[in-house]
Amino acid sequence: MLALMTGDAAGVSSNGGQGMLWTVLVVLVVLWLLGFVTNVVGSVIHLLLVIALVVLIAQLLSGRRTSV
Repeated sequence: MLALMTGDAAGVSSNGGQGMLWTVLVVLVVLWLLGFVTNVVGSVIHLLLVIALVVLIAQLLSGRRTSV
């Protein structure tokens, strides 16, 4: 019971848990960056879809037919 109260059983060092605090901080920053990158990539995909739609509409309005 004493080990649980001191934190030694949970792997917390005697320096007040600074190592665990840094680990949590690094994990949160990495997840934040991953979310930011995913959001940017999602925006680029939407932009490419809009550009493809504009090109398709321009091709349909130009009236040129290509033989397949």
